[in-house]
Amino acid sequence: MLYQLLAQIRKRPALYINRKSVLSLELFLLGFFTAQTAYKVPVDPDTQAFAEFQDWLVKQYNDHSNRSWAEIIHTQVNDEIQGFDLFFTLLDQYKMECDTTNNQKRAPQATEPVVQLMEFA
Repeated sequence: MLYQLLAQIRKRPALYINRKSVLSLELFLLGFFTAQTAYKVPVDPDTQAFAEFQDWLVKQYNDHSNRSWAEIIHTQVNDEIQGFDLFFTLLDQYKMECDTTNNQKRAPQATEPVVQLMEFA
């Protein structure tokens, strides 16, 4: 659900956050997450995955300050519009890495032997 919403914001930011701005996007998402919590909306897989985005971004930029993901991105380009575009580029990269990691966890690689356990009576 979250990634579908972000895809819509990416296409038409003015409908959701008034202007293309990484800091405005952060405020919108904070409101979104607050509403989910307040109304006890079950956490969907996208929201769970996005919860790790901050830690991933800290590692990408080796930025161990207390800044939010939006502030880290804004610092890289020092422009809210460019920061908005960079957020989505980074989000795409993050999602791709998460998909790769999850796929590796789900199925053994071709080079890995498949071990079957047998029960003996």
